[in-house]
Amino acid sequence: GEPASLWVAATSGGPIVAFVAFVVWRVSARHCLPERDDETPWRQRVGRRSLFLFVLALGLHWGKLATLVPNVTFSQSSQFASFTAGGIAGLVVLISALVVLGLAAAYSLWREKLLARVLMGYIAFAAAYAAFALAVSARFAPHLHHNQIGLLIVCACRRRTVALVALLGLGLALFIEGFERWGWDEPFDTRPRGGVAFASSAPVVEGANATHATLRLPPSGTAALPGVAVYVNEVLTLVAAQAPVTVDVPV
Repeated sequence: GEPASLWVAATSGGPIVAFVAFVVWRVSARHCLPERDDETPWRQRVGRRSLFLFVLALGLHWGKLATLVPNVTFSQSSQFASFTAGGIAGLVVLISALVVLGLAAAYSLWREKLLARVLMGYIAFAAAYAAFALAVSARFAPHLHHNQIGLLIVCACRRRTVALVALLGLGLALFIEGFERWGWDEPFDTRPRGGVAFASSAPVVEGANATHATLRLPPSGTAALPGVAVYVNEVLTLVAAQAPVTVDVPV
């Protein structure tokens, strides 16, 4: 079950936003901002900071940018029935960039004989972090891997090369996106809660019994929402395609 409301208030919402802001500030200061004795030309320092902020923003908002590309719909499962072509392309580009930049970071650490130490430190910290997150709320689990990958990237980016600064931006974007997907308490959480809830267009209930309801889901009518998100007891159960579809969902 959910923890006591006082515990939730102390570990989510504002404190989490403050913690994420602190992580962004500390990591950007360590990896992207000039040190007092840094003799790097100012153009390179400005370029490095701009690259970091650009990649960070891109990593956080590529899903919205992807909606500019026409939708493509195909059936895969009842949980993920609709995607956008831009979303698929963005995911491929993001994963490819992570792989290439991640290999560059690993090679840099290996040359400096730091790879084993970084990995061991990450494993210890990530395990403790996962235990804390899951202890606070079970709904942290679905996107916890985003935080874990983001943490691994942040731990690996110890140098100020262009590749590692860009990788750092992607890592922090994944880390913050993992928080965003957890489902914060109000006013940060806009996700429907409790029973069966719908994130966009209300469906037509055509039949219901004690355990299931047959729903006819209309298209959402907006480019940004390619379908209807259905939550059952806070768990994402279905993302419907734009075309009307009839499904059974547990209640």
